[in-house]
Amino acid sequence: WLDVLYSHGNDITDKELVELISERRTMSRMLSDYGEQKSTSISTAKRLAEFLGDDVVKDKGLCCRFVIANVPRGAPITERAIPLTIFQSDQSVRNYYLRKWLHLSITESLDLRDILDWNYYIDRLNSCVQKIVYTYSVVFQYLQYLLLLPYFPFVVDYYLIMSVYLRY
Repeated sequence: WLDVLYSHGNDITDKELVELISERRTMSRMLSDYGEQKSTSISTAKRLAEFLGDDVVKDKGLCCRFVIANVPRGAPITERAIPLTIFQSDQSVRNYYLRKWLHLSITESLDLRDILDWNYYIDRLNSCVQKIVYTYSVVFQYLQYLLLLPYFPFVVDYYLIMSVYLRY
């Protein structure tokens, strides 16, 4: 994973890159129900409505797939979410909306790899790995103390299952 992120995905296709780093969120309510709230899903839904029409976002349960761009610089992450469907459109349409959403000039590159916020994805991966390692260490630290208590069948069974599972 880190190799892909540090190399900016040079060794894989755009399709593989999008599958690895894109995020997917489902909106539980209609877009209009969210009011002035801000989130990556809401930004993605608003951009989908702008790009594909209001009919796309009129129902609840909208699935938003997006990536995070590195521009506009200093903008919150919620304002840098780009819907993936824009990359499947005609080049002229894609370029128009990307320049509009990202506040880019005509001379700046609109290649997927150039607009992705690679530092965001590296930080996100590091955070996930830290959570896994931390949770694992905490669980096994307390598990050792529980095993000292008189007869805890559930804990003993869990410990045996986890120790076998972690070997493989």
